[in-house]
Amino acid sequence: MAALNRRELFNLFVPSSTPEVASPETVVSENIMPDAPTWSRRSFLKFILAAGAATTLSDLNIETADAQEPVSDEGAEEDATESVTSIKLDEKTEEAKNPYTQTLLEQGLVMVAKSIAESTFEKLGIEHGNKSLTDERLVEMLRDKPIEGLLEGGILGPVLEEAIFRALPSSLINNMSRRSRWGIGISSTVLFALAHNREPDESGNIQFAKSIPISQFMGGLFYWYLMRERGYTQAVLAHSANNTVALSIGILLFKSYPDEKALQVSEKLFGIKDAGGLSKAKATSSLETPMTS
Repeated sequence: MAALNRRELFNLFVPSSTPEVASPETVVSENIMPDAPTWSRRSFLKFILAAGAATTLSDLNIETADAQEPVSDEGAEEDATESVTSIKLDEKTEEAKNPYTQTLLEQGLVMVAKSIAESTFEKLGIEHGNKSLTDERLVEMLRDKPIEGLLEGGILGPVLEEAIFRALPSSLINNMSRRSRWGIGISSTVLFALAHNREPDESGNIQFAKSIPISQFMGGLFYWYLMRERGYTQAVLAHSANNTVALSIGILLFKSYPDEKALQVSEKLFGIKDAGGLSKAKATSSLETPMTS
């Protein structure tokens, strides 16, 4: 048997490019379709290369250019909007995770702002401050009964005041517009500030002082914002933190400095100016009384 050359060997596996149509007898006997074309070697190689490339791209999870859909400008804008919305939601979620920390930080900033406002009023010669506290009452809270002072000013006072001046008005205006809500909030804040601006006259009757309680007004607005945005608990927390910090500093002053010096600093801390009409001599004599528990 003669040896087959390379071309004859290749033709055994790959038919020639010229299709050969079998006779009817052959079709019947060998079950071959009469119009089935044969492949050329070039077509066969193209098929092998295409199959290999398709398999490689599939393994690498790469889509061909024909499978990719063009991205329209509207689609890009929608993606950008969704991305911004997602970022804002993430920020709100992060803030919701630490609402108390956020409130305390904001309260610290408000305390700084109130201090600046009081200093400005002082330089301009505008009468201001908390007239509802007297020197005698201040000494009692800070020196004689510090625990009671902390409980009353740091817990009981904020709970009651936020319920009266914030929670009650807020519960009545849920169906109002945002502007109307702030109108009610400012009105209730004015009442809150006036409640801290009462002083007795010469006959002992309580009257409103002729001064601007700027610190109480600024604090009241902040507590109204907290009430509307985060709820009653957050407003009480901020109010309690404000009073507790001031009371704690005053208590430390009376433990660290002479009574007269501590009283002078505490008056500035609480924004009072001998509101009860006590003279310095009388205040000093009251400070010399034995300390009570």
